[in-house]
Amino acid sequence: MIIHIRHKGQKTFTMFNDEQSIRLKQLVPDEDDITDICTKFFVTKNLVIDVSRYYALIKNRKVRSLICNEAKDFPCSQYFDIDPFKSNGAIVLILESPHKDEYCYCHDKIHPIAPAQGSSGENIEHFLKIHIQYAVKNDLLSDGCYPIIIANPIQWQTSLWHYHRKGIKSSGYIRNDVWLALWNCEGDLVKNDFVKRLDSYQPVLVINACTGKSKDYEHDIIVKASSDTKEASIPIHYHVENMIKRLKRNYKTISIYHPASLLNFKSTKYNRFY
Repeated sequence: MIIHIRHKGQKTFTMFNDEQSIRLKQLVPDEDDITDICTKFFVTKNLVIDVSRYYALIKNRKVRSLICNEAKDFPCSQYFDIDPFKSNGAIVLILESPHKDEYCYCHDKIHPIAPAQGSSGENIEHFLKIHIQYAVKNDLLSDGCYPIIIANPIQWQTSLWHYHRKGIKSSGYIRNDVWLALWNCEGDLVKNDFVKRLDSYQPVLVINACTGKSKDYEHDIIVKASSDTKEASIPIHYHVENMIKRLKRNYKTISIYHPASLLNFKSTKYNRFY
């Protein structure tokens, strides 16, 4: 199955193997929807673009507060989000891809809002300070006021919730299939776009909160990801982690659980990679 991609004036494609195609058709049995996914869904107008949401105020080696922006560039967002390109020297929080709460739905149309709406946004608002404080404690950040940018490596809804309306527990395998297929698309268009965005933010700290951080055997997973970046069994978290390491930008990076899982997000066991 060929999936066509139109991204910011450029065109490419990616492939689903037979097993992935069968899984997709089982979840989304309508042939018109499958055609739509393959030809019309992964286009520029459906991108959920990155945002700058807060400023982290650090004083005397303590995170005092997350300060909201005074205005918003994204009128439908729950938060005072602004264009991330107005910020640099940022703390960049990396998720993996938008899900259902990051879009508005009208009949068969889908309209992007902003990253991390719903419970993910709430958990970020209440608990991100814990992880920034860890960075301060370990001398990864000094006193200052830093913009916080929320970014998805892939800015499309890889869960395809728009087409099946099922929870992530019963459809997560499709999210992973689609995410990895787009990540490894012909010409690395999607991957290279993420690198370009990340570099443009000039991050002082990168927080990898992508889905799939493992509680056990993490070192073995990272080594495996280093040797085969297209391996489907490797969680999304480590594809992104390995890519950041290969950039050799010396970005200060910590690895945490995705904010959609409140218990894990609050109780992360940290890995400092740089």
